[in-house]
Amino acid sequence: MGRRYRKNSYEFGLNIPLILGLITLYLFFMIVSFVLKYKNIIINILIISTIIFIIVLLIIKRNKIIEIFNNIKNKKILKKLKNTTLYEKIKELNNKYKFEKLDVISYNHYVKSKIYLQNINFDDYLILTIDKNYDEIQNYRTKYYNLLKEYDNYEKEYNNLIQFININESKNLKLNQEQYKKYQELLLENNKIKLNINFGIDININYSSKKEYVKKSIHKCYFISDFNEIYNRYNEMKNNGKIMKINSEIERSKINSSIRYDVLKRDNYRCKICGRGSKDGVKLHVDHIIPVSKGGKTEMNNLQTLCSDCNIGKSNKI
Repeated sequence: MGRRYRKNSYEFGLNIPLILGLITLYLFFMIVSFVLKYKNIIINILIISTIIFIIVLLIIKRNKIIEIFNNIKNKKILKKLKNTTLYEKIKELNNKYKFEKLDVISYNHYVKSKIYLQNINFDDYLILTIDKNYDEIQNYRTKYYNLLKEYDNYEKEYNNLIQFININESKNLKLNQEQYKKYQELLLENNKIKLNINFGIDININYSSKKEYVKKSIHKCYFISDFNEIYNRYNEMKNNGKIMKINSEIERSKINSSIRYDVLKRDNYRCKICGRGSKDGVKLHVDHIIPVSKGGKTEMNNLQTLCSDCNIGKSNKI
């Protein structure tokens, strides 16, 4: 019995990539033939489409285009107006007044616990900042009000310059009286000095871990109205001798559970005066060695463990 011959699929099968390539080539030649045959029509369609697109764009941007041309026209006319009496008076007045720029000033405070940042009373920190930097802040505040007063005088003088609009000058500028008046008013508007003052006291509270792996900062900026409210409160407290109370409250509030634990552990959970601990039935407190009422800080070297009895007896003594 003879061996059956199996036909190779590659010999009689369909070569799909080849067929797709031939179809693509055919379509390409068809498109080229169409373009060559109707090229004039296609070119006209493209030209018409471009013109329509430009017209639509001009309609949409009409106001912007008009504004650009008006600006060019205005600049040319305003340049001519520099030869008028009004412009000379504007220059003279602007040279008379020189206004300084006023920026926000910042003050930094540092805390040793990130947890403490969650309950910051910025008003208290502003009061302490005013107390510590009183002369600087007072001069800054005075400078602000002097600038406002000086600018108010400038505005009054500047507004009076309208009297130097001289209609008779319109002939030399080849403008009618209405145009001349309009551009003179525009000249006044464009050349007025703008006051650049930004009053603000920025209070920054910063935390940084011992090795500075963790850093965090929060801040609040007091602008003139808010600042004046705290400033008036500061003066009242200063007169009544209550500023130290604010400092005491801030320092006491810095003692959180973490600092308390560190102090108690360092002191072996025993009172530094009598030596008793919680096992002896006493309550342990964390005390400021130098009292906060006398300028003591909430720092490990100024903190100690005292029982409630010793703490009451020590009070605010050093």
